[in-house]
Amino acid sequence: MLALDHLIVGCANAKQQSGESSLIAVQGGTHEQWGTYNYLGYLKNACYVEWLSPYDYNKARVAENPLIHDLLDHLTAPSAGNAMQFALRTENMDSFIEHFRRQSIPFTGPYPGSRIRKDGTKLEWRMLFPVGEAGLKLPFLIEWSGTGNTAPDVNTVNPVSIHTVRLGVKDVQQAQKKMEGIYHLDETDVGPWELANARLELATGNGLSFWIG
Repeated sequence: MLALDHLIVGCANAKQQSGESSLIAVQGGTHEQWGTYNYLGYLKNACYVEWLSPYDYNKARVAENPLIHDLLDHLTAPSAGNAMQFALRTENMDSFIEHFRRQSIPFTGPYPGSRIRKDGTKLEWRMLFPVGEAGLKLPFLIEWSGTGNTAPDVNTVNPVSIHTVRLGVKDVQQAQKKMEGIYHLDETDVGPWELANARLELATGNGLSFWIG
């Protein structure tokens, strides 16, 4: 079953913006291959908020990872500083790759990622991006190696959860069927999906919103 892994807030200064939030945020690290860095707010339902910023725009512009190009585009939009994307966690990314190929679902990746934690250990993951049509910004899939991106200690885990993520789309019914087919989500009558640790729903509109409590 898929789980909500993290929500990404694209911003010009991750340290500053995370410090202005109501969450306890800790320094994540740098992504040398992409020219970006992050701060993280870990939550009690095994997900987190990521504030993501470029530190080297030249590296970011030539990065292969489509998320980094989305970040640069987001920073020039009126919605800069808001949630821009989210990731769904899987423990079997290869099965999704096979599913996408079998069903002729366009995708890019998987893209490997890594960074060094403050304690010197290496964190590694893979990212897979199904491609949607205009008006449907699909979440990407992430698979972690080892124990994954967990909080450095219990004192940095916020005592709240992201209980709902809402994705704005042009056509709710069309997007509902599309996402059910892509992510193996339960069929619903334009209702929310229950992930392993949160709820995912669609609404008419644009952008991404979430509720913490």
